[in-house]
Amino acid sequence: MGLDVYISRYEDYEATNKRKRDREKASERLWMSICGDGSYQSIPEYKKEAYRAELKKVDDALGLIDGDDPTEERIELPSTKFPDHCFKIGYFRSSYNEGGYNHVARNHGLLELDDIFAHRGEEYACVHDWNKSRERAVRALEAMKARSDKIGNLVVLRQDALPIRPDSCPTSEAAAMDIVESEFGEKNAGGFKAYSNDRGLFYREACYKLRAVIPGVSEGNFRGPVVYLVVEGDEPALTWYIQATEIVIETIDYILAQKDPEKYRMCWSG
Repeated sequence: MGLDVYISRYEDYEATNKRKRDREKASERLWMSICGDGSYQSIPEYKKEAYRAELKKVDDALGLIDGDDPTEERIELPSTKFPDHCFKIGYFRSSYNEGGYNHVARNHGLLELDDIFAHRGEEYACVHDWNKSRERAVRALEAMKARSDKIGNLVVLRQDALPIRPDSCPTSEAAAMDIVESEFGEKNAGGFKAYSNDRGLFYREACYKLRAVIPGVSEGNFRGPVVYLVVEGDEPALTWYIQATEIVIETIDYILAQKDPEKYRMCWSG
């Protein structure tokens, strides 16, 4: 789960949007008239085939292909700087976990993707001021690099101190070691190198050096005791996020280089 941001070029966004809305209404009408309101599994296959055939006629009449407008062009190209990065020219992602771009940026007091593009929950496909967005993206990159110079390879990991299953939490060093032996045993061989579950945080390989253990209290709706682990990795902690921000700038530059940047929209899905 997370925030997915796509860039698409629309020849005529309003016309495309209308055709898709008309298709959605026709789809609902056809489904009820042909298949009824029973569960999908209970509907005979011949009715589903009849529905798909009629929907194909709607697509043909609207100039759509399986519900997609052929005049809409999704932009998703590998970065020229970081081709293996999961951010692409035209596609960004921010997971909802603690490693997501927005979460990390927020924790360090930096601009999130929404801030860079001045997105405040408008419609799904938005027109943005690409020049101003680029200015903000450059500022975000500079601030992130400055923050990276300050924190270096240090990363803060949070572990809730309140056990999810109090009845099975360890009450001694030996019991804690039993959990570690269980997690690192043969049944988990070949699994993730690092992961978390209701028993704790586990690192099958020594990917961090522990630098500090700090007790604290979590913020938000579920306030409770937590332990912050300050660890040191093998590279600057913000490297991946700096690269991602550079790809954001690369994306904006790609759009500005086109003859019709006003036809490009950012689609926010999350």
